[in-house]
Amino acid sequence: MHDSWFRRARVAPWMALGVALLLTLAACGGGGGGGGVNPPPPGDDDDDVVTPPPGAPTIEATLPAANAIDVTVGTIIQVEFSEAMDAASTQAAFSTEPATTCTFAWDATNELITCTPTAELTANTTYTVTIAATAESASGTATGVPYTFRFTTAAPIEADATCVFSAADDGNASRFGACRFGP
Repeated sequence: MHDSWFRRARVAPWMALGVALLLTLAACGGGGGGGGVNPPPPGDDDDDVVTPPPGAPTIEATLPAANAIDVTVGTIIQVEFSEAMDAASTQAAFSTEPATTCTFAWDATNELITCTPTAELTANTTYTVTIAATAESASGTATGVPYTFRFTTAAPIEADATCVFSAADDGNASRFGACRFGP
């Protein structure tokens, strides 16, 4: 008699069910966030999947990552492309909402654009970054579709401190103090 693969692999049945569920979700494009073969529900404009034209440059990665939360207000914004890009058309196609003034820089291959905001981003705010369909590769091929990602900056850090300072009784100019942070 043959043992089941559950016993041979010494895998608990609940683990096998979890793996089966994950494989089913992956095969069906489930799990949310777009990227699957199923179209998003009507009215859901987050992470819509639009296929770029054949041979068009694509977005490989972003910083901050799409849908990141608690991003520091002093962050840079980076977009990595699948091939060398034309700096002028790509920078013209780059926008943020709320609007952010950037100083742009490129890596040596012209595949990675970095936007360094000229001022800190606003705390506790969702930013939408868009690369319009007009961004072109170095060979002149447009992306053909816009690319959008979002991230949310962290809430401001509020320090609540109570400090008490007193002069020394010995006539010296030294000061002593203590602070307590928190409510």
